[in-house]
Amino acid sequence: MSQPDDSPKQMFMELSAERPFYGGDRPDLVTVERLRKIADNWGEVGAHFAAGYALSQGIMCAWGDPEVMASCLATAVQEFQKAISAPGAPALEQAASVWMCLVEFGTTRGILFDSAEQSAIYRSLQGDLARILSKLGNNTEDISARFGFLVRGVILTTDFEGNWSTTFPEVEIRGQARSGGADQLTLYIESAFRYFIDSGDYVAANGIASQCPEAFTTPGLRGWRAALVGLLSQDEAANRFAEAATELAADEPIEERRQAGISWDSSNRDLWSKYFSARSFVAEIVRSPTRADELLHQAQETLTGTESGWIHPQVTCFRILVKVLSQVLQGDGDGAASRAKTALVQSRRLFGSDEYDELIIDFLDHVRQAFYELRRDPASVVLSTGVGDALAALGRIPLVGPDVASAITPLVAQRTFAGFFDRDRSWMHRTIESIGDERTFQRLILRLMQGRLPLYAQIRQGPLEYGKDIAVLVEDNGIVVLQMYQVKVGNITVPVWRIARAELEEIFQVELPKVQLSVEPDRREGVLIFNGHLNPSVEGPVTGWLDEQRRDHGRSFFIMHLDLIVD
Repeated sequence: MSQPDDSPKQMFMELSAERPFYGGDRPDLVTVERLRKIADNWGEVGAHFAAGYALSQGIMCAWGDPEVMASCLATAVQEFQKAISAPGAPALEQAASVWMCLVEFGTTRGILFDSAEQSAIYRSLQGDLARILSKLGNNTEDISARFGFLVRGVILTTDFEGNWSTTFPEVEIRGQARSGGADQLTLYIESAFRYFIDSGDYVAANGIASQCPEAFTTPGLRGWRAALVGLLSQDEAANRFAEAATELAADEPIEERRQAGISWDSSNRDLWSKYFSARSFVAEIVRSPTRADELLHQAQETLTGTESGWIHPQVTCFRILVKVLSQVLQGDGDGAASRAKTALVQSRRLFGSDEYDELIIDFLDHVRQAFYELRRDPASVVLSTGVGDALAALGRIPLVGPDVASAITPLVAQRTFAGFFDRDRSWMHRTIESIGDERTFQRLILRLMQGRLPLYAQIRQGPLEYGKDIAVLVEDNGIVVLQMYQVKVGNITVPVWRIARAELEEIFQVELPKVQLSVEPDRREGVLIFNGHLNPSVEGPVTGWLDEQRRDHGRSFFIMHLDLIVD
């Protein structure tokens, strides 16, 4: 069908012939504006998918200018949404529009949006696409189309004039690929089964596996089908995960895939087979709790190599979690938790978040807090205080589950904590002295103060703290004392003392608001608390300042160094 010279498709083809739509050395805002014009023209005649696609090319042309990129993305998504919600919109165009939203959100991951927010949007879109494809598959009598929509994937082609054609390959489509020029576009779309898995709807994915068992003809498909059973059944998890790992490891490029023009990647073999093999070892802990150390070590070894190459947030979460559990059993709970949280936060920034991130962070925080709080004879209370909370938090993480958490509980109590807190208290010095983050140290001090059952205790650090990083109201032999702490990390040197001295004086110069205090204190004390010692060079100035404050102002100040904290 010939096109008028001024049709949006003709304009798009002419612009495409002038220059390719990809980012250059600098944003090409002239081309972006021409693409906006073309998109407006397409939108006016109801060709919303084509309009969205033109704007998606604008994102690439604007690369390097986040504001223009964001504008193009927002407008493109609006056009794709119109294509999805238009009365009588063809289901194929709906599927293509959701797929394009997925591609663009994935391309701009971490650039235009907060990674956690973007990951949530991404999973929601995957679920939407899975439901559209599932409906298409269930509404056709053509067995090839049914298997394509539900299990293997579909190749969609459009001419930007509302016409769509489908091809259903005999092999599974994986990844996000597209091809074509300015006159037509071909999209390689994964199946409903695949998108249900990616969005976390394992029940729906397993329903498809039950509907079409004969469509699962490749190692990759058989592997994921086995994995689903393990994900849905704790009793079968160890065996099914092992079966999935074996099948996924056998995934290889085949001639039929090449002939169909479908690309292959090694993620099943190099990432997911390792992941499910490791999950099989961890799931085995439920049946063999005395082998927990060995099984966690095997899981760690199996996951080697998943730090680079093919990376998925869920695999990263699981790898971090396995390493922490192994180190907790070896007695390095707080150090392991701190390092793990740093690694997880960094991974979120680079590769996006997983739906279980917050649960894992909650567990890591509980582990770190529990180790800080345990002192003297912790073995008798370990399972009724902080460690109990940590193990409960572990059980809430689906990657591990309550059965594994229960299985390792006796080992945590017996070997990690009872053995860790013996008569040798030198670990306290080493642990507290190693804290280099002031906020972490503040939380530890707050926990110590809360152990005295104060009338009030709060971290107040901020622009209006006036020297009071922590304020605590306690009763001591009938005397109510307001203790105001200035918190530092490390040794107190001359430069540090000069800063701390001014902040300490502010403690008394600006009153703490009485609204926080249940009773009026009888006495006020300022405390400089730090996990080091005074350098010899500041001993004289500190002593003279303390005398001056007591003599001239009647102020009570105390110096609390590392050894006094441990005591």
